[in-house]
Amino acid sequence: MSELLSKKIIEANNLGKRFTVGQNEVIALENVNIFLHLGESMAVVGPSGSGKSTLLHILGGLDFPNLGQVFIDGRLINDQSDVERTITRNKKIGFIYQFHHLLPEFTAVENVAMPLIIRRLGYKKACQKATTILKQIGLQDRLSHFPSMLSGGEKQRVAIARALVTNPCLVLADEPTGNLDTDNAADVFGLLMERVKISNAALVVVTHDLKLAKKCDKIISLD
Repeated sequence: MSELLSKKIIEANNLGKRFTVGQNEVIALENVNIFLHLGESMAVVGPSGSGKSTLLHILGGLDFPNLGQVFIDGRLINDQSDVERTITRNKKIGFIYQFHHLLPEFTAVENVAMPLIIRRLGYKKACQKATTILKQIGLQDRLSHFPSMLSGGEKQRVAIARALVTNPCLVLADEPTGNLDTDNAADVFGLLMERVKISNAALVVVTHDLKLAKKCDKIISLD
């Protein structure tokens, strides 16, 4: 394995997360340890309520563990300020959700370009980069379409392009095919795996579909 490929991009040590619901304490995560190198993929599986989405939110700096540490690209994110975590997410992480969360008033190109625009890249250059990746994933005929004009599978493809347009080193996907039929789910998941491999990013994906999970390099099961 080359030095680049062997670089550990995310590491979580002894993660624990507890919630208080009324007078009861609920253990969402306990003693979770994971790590991934560039180019590796991991599926997170488990029944509903087992803490899959909670784990993903903690790995992405959107939530905090009660115990344990998370390192992204060698940096501890637990003690970063809100501003520092926002910068880390924008520069290092691409997020994909079950529901695409596309902005309805913007075209496919503009939705994909949005993370670059937030980085203060000029509108024209951002749209050029967005156009390139949309063409690469077969949406060259949908560039100027609004989300309402796209199918479910096409919307999720746009969401994948948006997550990858910044060339993140880590992609976090929460049930990215959960809202699609079987055929579309297989196509979108295959595209996600392909594009992540091409970009040499690490991928953590939450899925209830064990057939799709087995396509990843690693599987972690929560209960």
